[in-house]
Amino acid sequence: MDTVKLPGAAEVKAALEKKDYDGAVAAFLKTRETVANEEQHVQFMTLSRELRIKLAEASQTDPKAAEALKTVGTMMSGR
Repeated sequence: MDTVKLPGAAEVKAALEKKDYDGAVAAFLKTRETVANEEQHVQFMTLSRELRIKLAEASQTDPKAAEALKTVGTMMSGR
């Protein structure tokens, strides 16, 4: 599933590339607010999975990535 069309997805990916984990989470939150239909929801869930995978990989050596992963997990579980 292509997430490029999802508003804000590019910002999430760019922040991840720069290892700006707080920025990635902030952009992800903004993206979540823009989801308006089923197609965007599917794209958002794909982006969510990509974000969690990248953060999980980075969290092995970077405590900031681990904290961001925890934040995303809490956010996605609705707490």
